Amino acid sequence: MDNGKNLAKSMDVTAKVAQLYQNRVRKAVEHYDERVKNVRDDYMLGVAAVTSPLDVMRDWSSYAIDSMQRGILFLDAMRQRGNQYLEHTRAGLPPVLNFDYEMVLDGRTLERAVNYALVKIVPPAGVTVDPRRRPYVIIDPRAGHGPGIGGFEGDSQVGVVLREGHPVSFVICCREPEPGQTLLDVCEAASIIAAHPPWQLPTIAGFGLFGCSSRTRSTKRRSAAQTSSSVWPGSGSRKKMTK
Repeated sequence: MDNGKNLAKSMDVTAKVAQLYQNRVRKAVEHYDERVKNVRDDYMLGVAAVTSPLDVMRDWSSYAIDSMQRGILFLDAMRQRGNQYLEHTRAGLPPVLNFDYEMVLDGRTLERAVNYALVKIVPPAGVTVDPRRRPYVIIDPRAGHGPGIGGFEGDSQVGVVLREGHPVSFVICCREPEPGQTLLDVCEAASIIAAHPPWQLPTIAGFGLFGCSSRTRSTKRRSAAQTSSSVWPGSGSRKKMTK
C-alpha cells in the first residue's frame, strides 16, 4: 500500500472518529438539558404545592430529621472504619487479599531492602492449577492493602486467572518503606521479582512504578539465571508478610 492510500485511510479514520465524538457530545448535551428541565419542573411543582407557612415548617422539620439521621449513620460508619483500621494495624498490616498465599521472595531480605514481596497465591478449594501453563504476576495499584480488582474479590484478576488454570503470583508491600529505600532499589527488586518463575517469562499485569519497572526488566534473561533458586514457587518462607 503506497503513501497516498495510507494517507487517505488515515484521513477517513480521523473523520469517522470526529463524527462519532460529535454525535456522543450532542447526545450528552441533550440528555443534560433534559435532566435540568426535569429538575426545574419538579422544583416548580413543589413550590406550587406549598400553600401555607405550616407546609414550609413541616418540610423543614422533615429535612432536619433526615439530616440528623444521615449524620448519625455517617459517624457510625466512621467509627467502624476506625476500629477496622486499628485492628488491621495491630495485626501487623497484612494484605487484604481474598486468597491464601505463600511467601516466595521477601524484598526486605535483599541486599538493598525494599518493602515489596512476591507471594504465590494458593488456589481455593475446587480450583486446579497446571504448573506447566504460563504464570501470571499481578501487581495491584494498592499492593494488596486495599479493595480493588487485583485480588480482593473472587471475580478479580487473581480469581479469573486461577480458574483458567494458570499459576498466579502477587506483588504485595508493607505500608512504610524500608529505611534508606530508594526508587533505584525498587527497580532492582522489580528485575529480580520479574524472573519468577525461572523457566519462562511470566505475564505481568500491574500499574504504577513497580509495574512499569517489572515490564521493562522482564526480558532480562540474566535475572532469571541469577535468581532461579531464590524465586522457585513455594521455596521461600511461608510466613505472612506483616509490617
